[in-house]
Amino acid sequence: MTQKTVNEGEFYRHFKGQIYHIRALATNSVDNTPVVVYQAMYPPFKTWVSPFSTFLEKIDKEKYPDAVQNFRFEKVNFDNEKSDNIKPDTADIMTDAVLTPDAYAKTASVTYTESSAADTKQSDAFISVSDEEITDALLSGQVESRLSGKISDKQLALKGLMSFLDAQNFHDKRRIFISLRPYLNDMLLNNIAVTLDLVLDNGSPEQHFDTILNYLETHEHYECNRLR
Repeated sequence: MTQKTVNEGEFYRHFKGQIYHIRALATNSVDNTPVVVYQAMYPPFKTWVSPFSTFLEKIDKEKYPDAVQNFRFEKVNFDNEKSDNIKPDTADIMTDAVLTPDAYAKTASVTYTESSAADTKQSDAFISVSDEEITDALLSGQVESRLSGKISDKQLALKGLMSFLDAQNFHDKRRIFISLRPYLNDMLLNNIAVTLDLVLDNGSPEQHFDTILNYLETHEHYECNRLR
């Protein structure tokens, strides 16, 4: 099997086990070569950039004889995944350069481009709210009244996931998570669990939701007691 395409919004597993979210496809302004912009789905959620060819390259089996995958990154289908196969290890395993704000400002070497013109037009045509408005609606529990007709359910789920990751405390994470309930499928529930270093046992999406909610409530309670 040869991997040829990567799309914004997809999830990939590094051959050492960690999960990453494709944030964008971009073009290096120095030599016009394609690059992949992707974010770690484990703390501290760093964002990385790799050349497209490197991202999809085959693994050197002589150098990494224990590697299970054939490619450096392979697409993840959470519907077919087992939670114990996902490793949200915080170890710094990447050999690619991390994209920090300072590095970006100095080099100005990456220009974001559309990953798919058709997908972008279709998505942008329906989204008429800002990320801040989405987050506020999720935190207030007024998603239906404030966002109805302005954003698709799929986009709301993905934008909501980003709001969840950006939340600074467990109180906000819990409120966002509860508001997202009607829009979460098993794939997104598994991804959220990965970001929390939480292993979900076999069960229904409803059971997985309750497991994550209990985890958030427990940590929120601990967080509140610690700050008193």
